[in-house]
Amino acid sequence: MLLYIPLMYIAVGTMLGVFGDGLPYKDWLRLIITIIGIVTLIINIKWLIRNEVVRTLIIMAIIILLSTFAFNFILNPPTPESVRNVGDSIMWISVLVLAYKIGYKNQDTLYNSRWIALTIPVYYVLFMAVRAYFVLNPEDTALRSTAYYPLLLMPFALMIKRKWLMWIFVCIILFSVVLSSKRAGFIAFTGAIVVYAYSMMRINSRGLGSKIKYVLGFILVGFIGFQIFNSYVSSNDIQLLERLGNLREDGGSGRDEVYAYTFDLLLKSDIISLLFGHGFNTVVHYSEYELSAHTDFLETPFDYGIIGMIVYIVFYFRLYKYYKKLKYYNPNYAPVFLSTMFITFILSAFAHLIIYPTHFLFFCMYWGFVIGECDRNINNRYR
Repeated sequence: MLLYIPLMYIAVGTMLGVFGDGLPYKDWLRLIITIIGIVTLIINIKWLIRNEVVRTLIIMAIIILLSTFAFNFILNPPTPESVRNVGDSIMWISVLVLAYKIGYKNQDTLYNSRWIALTIPVYYVLFMAVRAYFVLNPEDTALRSTAYYPLLLMPFALMIKRKWLMWIFVCIILFSVVLSSKRAGFIAFTGAIVVYAYSMMRINSRGLGSKIKYVLGFILVGFIGFQIFNSYVSSNDIQLLERLGNLREDGGSGRDEVYAYTFDLLLKSDIISLLFGHGFNTVVHYSEYELSAHTDFLETPFDYGIIGMIVYIVFYFRLYKYYKKLKYYNPNYAPVFLSTMFITFILSAFAHLIIYPTHFLFFCMYWGFVIGECDRNINNRYR
């Protein structure tokens, strides 16, 4: 809770920011959390570096800091915002390291963390207010992505043992995503539920009868969910289905043009920038559209170079290895972990995670808990 409460304060402050300045000191709190994480990493480097995910993150942090520091303090005049940019660039790494230490040092961290899901309704209520503001100010679309806060808390909801309560929270997450009319979020949510249900069936079903039971149960839940979805969309006049149908015609709200332009920017980079990047969230500074790349698949190589992109990919491969470990050490949590990987892939492909760290932090916290608990279980078995 000492880790999650500050993250919740930052998230709530960001959502309230649509109406004003949000909560006080939320921007500097991000920097403080980053510093605590880096100091924790340095102090505990001897045992933390034994974990291959942490080793990868150390390399990633070095690449990020070099390019981001150069952009904010050498190539441009430094400002207080420059300091926060440097902190934001590696905040997700700091949170994952802190969560890893918590998961490793404390028993049943992952199990106890499921109660974080109780805060999901708070984000839904706040997003209702954000959407009401958006309806009155349709030109201001920046904060619609705050619907991703409950979406990225979904692993904690899926760990709840009482299934009726779990599905209530899952529905609240669905309502948040649907209210936002974010197509990437809806695809990520839907796919994650399918991945979760299929993985649960593979792990828990024993024999044909058990498989049929799972399939029928999933069909029933899907039918009820579809009816609730239709009713919710109709009663709130949401254009999500129309936007999904227009995906080919509108090029993903103009994303095809942004992708092509960003790729061209990447190809025109000098050799040093091509290898090591331009710095955190710099596409928006170089683009004539004054927009980010709208995909981590282009934002990451532009910001952190080809080398940074390779290290980032390695991070996910090493993270995926913990899904396989979970299947052995704690199989009931494996489907939850796999669903987070699916959400990450979809949002990275059609939106952003790495440059909007406040969304990403919830997954980083969850992953840290997972790999920390896995490592502790593995070490205890071989003592």
